[in-house]
Order: sequence, then C-alpha cells, then structure tokens
Amino acid sequence: ILWGPKPDLIKWLYTAIVRPALAYGCIVWGHMLQQQQYMTKLTRMHRTILCMLAPKRKSTPTAGLEMIAYLPPLDLYVQGEMMKSYMRNRHLIPQIWDGRCQHKRQGHLFTIQSWIEKLDLPAADLEWDKIPPTYTFERRFEVNEDSFAKGEDIVLPESAQCFTDGSKIDDTKVGAGCILFPEEYADNASIYYQRSFKLNPYNSVYQAELVAIKEAAVKLKQLVRNNVIKKNKITISSDSRSALLTLKRHVTTSKTALECHKALSELGERMDVE
Repeated sequence: ILWGPKPDLIKWLYTAIVRPALAYGCIVWGHMLQQQQYMTKLTRMHRTILCMLAPKRKSTPTAGLEMIAYLPPLDLYVQGEMMKSYMRNRHLIPQIWDGRCQHKRQGHLFTIQSWIEKLDLPAADLEWDKIPPTYTFERRFEVNEDSFAKGEDIVLPESAQCFTDGSKIDDTKVGAGCILFPEEYADNASIYYQRSFKLNPYNSVYQAELVAIKEAAVKLKQLVRNNVIKKNKITISSDSRSALLTLKRHVTTSKTALECHKALSELGERMDVE
C-alpha cells in the first residue's frame, strides 16, 4: 500500500480503541445481537474495517478477511466480553432475578448463563478472588521493603526465619511453598517445617505468593501455640514486591490478600512479625 495508514496501524486502532468502545456495557445490550437487524449493522461495520486493511475484491467474503486479519467476528467478540464480564462480577451482584421476561423473552443474565452452560467453561464454577474494597486499618506485622533496595534479606535479631515462594510455569502449573528455620538461615540450620503445594492453573504468581505467606503464617501460629517455637520474633522473606505492597496497604480487593493479612495479624498477636 502506497497511501493511507499502514494495515497494522488500522488493526491496532480497531482492536485497541474502536472495538473496546463499541463493546462498552455489552453485558447489558449484547444479547440483542441475536436479532438479525442488529447483527446486520454490526457485520457491516466490521466488514468496513476489514476492507480498510488491504486491497481486496468486492466479492471477497468477510470470513476470508477475518482469517487473513486474524480477527474474530464482532458478535463472537461481544459475546466473549459479556461472559468474561459476567464471570468477573457475578459474585458481587445478588441473583434476585433469573433473567426471564414476559412473552418468552430472555434477559441478558439468562442469555449469558445459557451460553456459559452450553460452552461448559472450566472456569465457570471456580471461586473468584475479587471482593469489594475492604479496609484493614489494624496491622500487627511490619512490611520491610529495604531488602529490595539492598538486595539481601533483613532478619530480625534473634528471630526464626521463614522463606516463601510462588511460581507459575507455562501458564499450566502453579505452585507455592514455604520453609521455616528455628533461627537465622545457615548451611547447617535445622528445619522446623516445610511444605509445597499445587494450586489451580488459573491462579497467578501474585496469588501464589500470597498463599505461600498465608500458609507460613497459619503454620507458625500453630507451632507457637504448641510451644514448638520458643522465640518471640519471626522474619518471613518473600521475593514478591507486589505481594508485600498489597499487605502494606490499608485497602484490598483481593480475597487472598485479605486472608493473608488476617493470618499475619493473628500471628502478630503472639510474636513480632516482619
């Protein structure tokens, strides 16, 4: 093409600006695309964009242009955004209506639920981590970020030490683990407790890091209650700055972060935690 914007720029403008703007609020109006009159208008606009990407013949089918441009039909994109939006927020909205209307019409909730059941989505029955903003003003532990600047662990004097970690491999394997030493780590140090466990592949590294810290706090509380740990100080080391910053904030929208904060605060009632 010797004139006009480049095809990759047009595609970027469409996928990054036009299409998201068009799909705004689609969870409410998207089910109307089942009616042919609205579907026709959407298909015309979609084809207009596809025709701007490169020279073509008038008889070139829209499906062929979608394959070349690697763009799904616009109605399928809208349906996908509807289902993702519904699954992200369904636990925040009380289900007081089944989505059925008069005269055999179906509302948007009923339509989305029927699509999810038809596709048998594996993530449809999973528990979601997002919660309404929750404030935690009381914190019985300290979050020290100086170790990131210094590049080394900061251990409380005369304290037990715990290491936690979470990881994700190839977007399919997610795990977390923790290991506890009765004193500052050394090559010949004995181990109080260690555990590694597998998480759901839909979990993120951030969630895995928080789960590892929470598991360590829960086990430490148990060991302190049983007088296995005699020290009154504990240092928990994590390489996740995002997890530590989350625990330092007074508001969270993550259920995992809230549970981790609660476990650390309960441990902080019995000993100094950093």
